[in-house]
Amino acid sequence: MDTRSLPDESLLYQTDLAAVRPLLDVAFACLTVGACIALAATGWLTEFAFELSVFAIVLGVVAWSSARLDDRRTIVAAFVVACLVRIAVVLLSHAVLPGGVWLQNDDFFYDSAGLALAQAPWSSLFDIERLEALAQSFQFGYPLFVGIVYKFVGQQRLMVELTQAMIGAAAAPVAYWLASELYDTPTIARRVLWLSALFPFDVAWVMFLLKDTVLLLVFTLATACLVTALKRRSVRWLVPLFLLYSILYRFRAWALGIHGCAMILGLLALIAAWIWPRGGWRRWLAFLVMVTSAGVAIVLLVDPPKLEFWLLDVLLSKYEEIQNGVNTLGNLDAFEPLALSLSTAAIAEHAKFAVIYFLSPFWWASASLPVWYTFYLGELLIWFLFPFSVIGYWSSLREGRPLWVLVGGILLIDLAVVVNISLGNYRERTMIDTLFVVYASFGWEHRRGHKWMILGTYVAQMLVILIQVSTGKA
Repeated sequence: MDTRSLPDESLLYQTDLAAVRPLLDVAFACLTVGACIALAATGWLTEFAFELSVFAIVLGVVAWSSARLDDRRTIVAAFVVACLVRIAVVLLSHAVLPGGVWLQNDDFFYDSAGLALAQAPWSSLFDIERLEALAQSFQFGYPLFVGIVYKFVGQQRLMVELTQAMIGAAAAPVAYWLASELYDTPTIARRVLWLSALFPFDVAWVMFLLKDTVLLLVFTLATACLVTALKRRSVRWLVPLFLLYSILYRFRAWALGIHGCAMILGLLALIAAWIWPRGGWRRWLAFLVMVTSAGVAIVLLVDPPKLEFWLLDVLLSKYEEIQNGVNTLGNLDAFEPLALSLSTAAIAEHAKFAVIYFLSPFWWASASLPVWYTFYLGELLIWFLFPFSVIGYWSSLREGRPLWVLVGGILLIDLAVVVNISLGNYRERTMIDTLFVVYASFGWEHRRGHKWMILGTYVAQMLVILIQVSTGKA
């Protein structure tokens, strides 16, 4: 039988589809009109149009920026999935708690400041002094964000959360960009993309009226832009970088200090590489000597007498501070070191922020939560990824490349600052979720030969849980 005479099934399918295509178009148009009528009848047409516009803009930016990449479809798909998951979390939170989750502190301030900005004329939104006065702070970034949403749709917290859900989802493509600039392995970037899209804490955080979702995107964008500018040695990246820095300054000013200190570390690593081009321990020794000298010089320039007190505190290690695990860096005006402690209570307190809760959306309330929160899905993911992140961090740094030293410095400095602030007032969160995921993805590629280190880390983490439970810190 001559099979060549048989019709091609794909052609038949295309013919059938072409025949019903007009009917599908009419049905889609009717559904669209019906949905608009229903939204208008219920009073949600303006809100729907606003959120749809935000989604279209962000999706357009993501699609345009990834147009020349082989993984464009994957990037767009990850962004859409991240959007849907975050939107579902926001809607679920409002279904369970009508009006949303109120923490009765910062979120109330952002709501009132955003309303004040929304009620002001449009011209005042371009007046820096007016913005600072209405937001009661020079860091008016998030109140301005809330105020703009309120201007379009009224004082509706749900709309703010849906908007920041879409903006927060854009952090996943940015994470892909950062990973692809740091590493040449495409699988690492793809793994970072999906982990960032579905990272539990970043997903959960969108249901709060807090700045951290938008801040994470801006900080990650600035980090990726800085890495790209240095790697490609391109001046044209400085314009968007300084724009991002100006935005970052209005959200969290001291974040610029983290990038600044990391740049110093990268510069010192570059000098060490010039001194010892072959690498090895001599390069690291030269780097550490320069870092120590630079640190002492900065302290002397800031306030020489305080260096003496700082050294005395290190040497004497006040007994009461050691026993209580007091974080003397909680007061940033007092330039004193973190008081370390060997007591189980202090170990549990430090470990809680340094290992377990440093990415958690609910850590400030952890003292009143039951033990089962330790095994929350997001915590379990951090438990699992933590040893791989350490492996990736060490594998990236051991060669002493200046660019990787700079990125590693961003993670370490931000984590150190946030841990110390959080131990003092329980009101801070890191901005390095993406870097944590990047290093974990890189560490997964280099997990061979580290089996005992990984198992030992898991055992140590379980000991931390037991210490927390025994001391009531879980």
